Amino acid sequence: MAVIDEPDMEFVHNDTCRAALIIAVSALDSYMHWLIYDKLSDIRKGKDIPGSLRKVAVSFVDIAELADAVLADREKIRPWVKVKNTLQKKLLTETFQSFEQVGTAMSMAGITEGWKKVSAEIGETSPEIKKRLNHIVHRRNQIVHEGDVMRKSRPRNVLLND
Repeated sequence: MAVIDEPDMEFVHNDTCRAALIIAVSALDSYMHWLIYDKLSDIRKGKDIPGSLRKVAVSFVDIAELADAVLADREKIRPWVKVKNTLQKKLLTETFQSFEQVGTAMSMAGITEGWKKVSAEIGETSPEIKKRLNHIVHRRNQIVHEGDVMRKSRPRNVLLND
């Protein structure tokens, strides 16, 4: 009872593959956000701030709100909660999907030579990983942002990418 074997049902298989690709890239992005956010607990306990995390730009408004909150209620304020919330708000404006972006996220999380470690773990060179990951992210973007419609200069009908 394989529905996919039906000639007119191949679109189900194709759409399932598209959905899986979207979910996989979203999972990678979410994991990288969590990894950076989790690093704040180590920093709060006195560990060094990774160089890439030091470079994150935070708005003056967020810093002013933190200062005002501390001054308004010195007994009850939890500054690290505000710091974590501010960083999370900032990170939500960034994506960590491409090879370069994931490398930045690993660096922000304090992981040195991240791609070298991944390369050793999966048995592929960094250039191979870069090529594959960036291709996957490109396909994901075609699906999500363009409806996976094949680009044409004079389209007469809608065709989806393979």
